[in-house]
Amino acid sequence: METELKTLRIIHLEDDPAFYIPVKKLLNKNNHHVLHFKTLSSLKKYLTENIDERWDICIIDIHLENESENGLVALELLKSKTEQCIVLSSLEDSKIIEQAYLGGASHFFCKNMYLTNIPRLIEFYLQNKNKKNHLEGFLQKQYITQDQKLIKSLHELMDMQFFHQNVMLLGETGVGKTQLAKLIHQIQFGKEHPFVHLNCAEISESLFESELFGHKKGSFTGAIEDYSGKLLQASGGTLFLDEIGNMPIVTQKKLLKAIEEKEFYPVGSSQTVKVNFRLICATSENLVEKIALNEFRIDLYYRLAHYILNISPLRERINDIPLLIKFFIGLQGRKVIIRNEVIEFLKLHDFPGNIREIKNLCYSLALEPSGIISIETILNKAPYIKKMNLLSFEKNQIELSNVKNNYEVDEINPIQLDALKKEGLNFLISKIEKKAVEQISKEYPQNVSKAIETLRISNGRFYRILKNA
Repeated sequence: METELKTLRIIHLEDDPAFYIPVKKLLNKNNHHVLHFKTLSSLKKYLTENIDERWDICIIDIHLENESENGLVALELLKSKTEQCIVLSSLEDSKIIEQAYLGGASHFFCKNMYLTNIPRLIEFYLQNKNKKNHLEGFLQKQYITQDQKLIKSLHELMDMQFFHQNVMLLGETGVGKTQLAKLIHQIQFGKEHPFVHLNCAEISESLFESELFGHKKGSFTGAIEDYSGKLLQASGGTLFLDEIGNMPIVTQKKLLKAIEEKEFYPVGSSQTVKVNFRLICATSENLVEKIALNEFRIDLYYRLAHYILNISPLRERINDIPLLIKFFIGLQGRKVIIRNEVIEFLKLHDFPGNIREIKNLCYSLALEPSGIISIETILNKAPYIKKMNLLSFEKNQIELSNVKNNYEVDEINPIQLDALKKEGLNFLISKIEKKAVEQISKEYPQNVSKAIETLRISNGRFYRILKNA
């Protein structure tokens, strides 16, 4: 696990001594870095003098005595500088509550419940922050992707309201479902608790119940000793059922009962076994179709799919291809040169084996004796990559060359020239970048990944341009 965050930066605005003093004591005793303000004017002064300061949490009293403005003004000032805004009030005024949430509040509580709610919210925030820090490390070092839809879903999954729910991972073979299942487990339980993996496609129908629920010695031919089974092995941790669509319909019924009652009978036993585990399932099949064919129980599906995480195939996220090639080649230690045209050529390949396929290809490329990877190298080492891709690649290169020739800039217009003379080249370039990003974003309002792919820039640069726009 990553180093855990234990202290927070908190701003507290409260003018009533009856609450100011106890809340101050509550926050200070946990060694958080807290700034306390009794007046809105002192808070404004501090923020003006420390414009770049950022905070984890702000706690705001909405009703400020002897002030011409209320705490909603403080909320407006702080919402862009903090990740969580907690508003406290002595009154349950629905109009004020609505205004607070519209103004950017994360939570609204009555003051008489502060002793219960503030510590709980701080603990909630710390847990979430640490989970998301772990997720960021995972996405940088283990699961390389720029797929904004997947990243957003993973961040969503880290939130507490989803985190203890059963998860269904949907995606083709090789997209990394097992890796993601292990991530979810490690963030919730760490490495101390069991992670038990059962691939349902590898178990014969006759042995399925025994493998899942365990058995008693002598309960069937070949049962020469007691076997605990995967459910009991996973108790206190995570049971990961891979390719759940292959589970026999009879076993599905028994599993559903075990999930609901948190106990089951091992094969050949009259004694129930109690268990408590988190369930993650994965499949490359269409379970909705299997339900329609009566091959999968709909009631079990609803119990397994509290949160559904769809993982796109690599052919739908081609911007990940160069990142994955760099990552897997880098793991080999031996340095090789991969020419730019090789990357563009590989983007035309469908990669039906997804990440697993590109990983194995990179291991092979790292052993290339010449140390220089060309398109010819790819065709020799991976004959399954269609030569048709080479024809498409060459056609694309010709079209790209024509486009570049057609869009040569002969001269900049007078307004741009004036801006260049007054503000410099970087200023003019930043304005052009801003306009390009804005226009492409309008073309793909619901698809950030497609906008980034069209612009051919990194995620970081995209968001940096938007931020400075």
